Amino acid sequence: MASETKREKTRVCCLDLDEDCLNLLKDRFDVYDGSLGKPIDVSGKNHGGLNLLLNYELPQNIHEYDIFIEDMIRPDRIPYNTEENTRTEILGSKAYYFISNAPQTIFDPCPYGSSILNYSLHKDRNRPAIRIAFQAPYQLVKYVIRDINDYYSSQSIEHNNYEHLVDCCSSNMVGKEVKLCDCILSRVLFEPFLNDVSYCQIYEHPTVWDNNGEKRVKDDQFLPLLMNRTGGVVSYFFMSKNDIILVLPQTKRKRELLQKVMQEFLFKYFSGYFPEVEESLWLNQSIYYLPGQEELLREKEELIAEYNERLIALEEK
Repeated sequence: MASETKREKTRVCCLDLDEDCLNLLKDRFDVYDGSLGKPIDVSGKNHGGLNLLLNYELPQNIHEYDIFIEDMIRPDRIPYNTEENTRTEILGSKAYYFISNAPQTIFDPCPYGSSILNYSLHKDRNRPAIRIAFQAPYQLVKYVIRDINDYYSSQSIEHNNYEHLVDCCSSNMVGKEVKLCDCILSRVLFEPFLNDVSYCQIYEHPTVWDNNGEKRVKDDQFLPLLMNRTGGVVSYFFMSKNDIILVLPQTKRKRELLQKVMQEFLFKYFSGYFPEVEESLWLNQSIYYLPGQEELLREKEELIAEYNERLIALEEK
């Protein structure tokens, strides 16, 4: 008898995620531990212009990853290292670098990494990539790029850290008091965490033109999940033809919240992205039973036990 073909594990690309969350995901999935870029401390080194390179880490086969999970709060900054910011192989006659000048003390490559990821997320895909992100403040960075052989070739470009998500950022605001929104998903995900989350970014509900093109109305592809005490959105779910995005608040219980997101939301509504989860019959877990299903299964087990007892008695006779 031919052996069954073993399904590949779902590939999950993690970006700047802590070890606790990584271990949770590694138990079941094929996990890539990557980054959108680590901030570089350039204080005291850039008076005459400092050459820098991006340090993001994304999988080469990124088109084969459908799940991206990120902590947008950047890791600790790293010191400037000349070797890590020097090109070792140069093809052609130009060598481009990012330039840092005083008074800049921190070079943050993350927003540029966000633009690179955004391009990859929408290229050569037959279904949208799922993105889950623990929020961070909106940050816009102006980069200066120059060919080191031509001082007058400098060009400037701006990027922000929300380019790979739905950029509906309103204002930076810090707080801990949140309330549930009027939807089932809000209660399912956040009811146990209301006293353990915080926020540092507010989002506004995007609008679109109505069917008649006469006025702007709220985009129903955007679903607010948590609000602060003044009604500002601090967590949301967005789903369109090309995007599936869940932005979460910050919390010290990231592993627990991520586990709930996987079990109560992704496995349930996007099971096609997780073939190994379907294979393990996750629907047979009691938390997914339909009303009355548990009682019927218990009755079935009792009937089977009674049948086995009667069968044994008959065989003894």
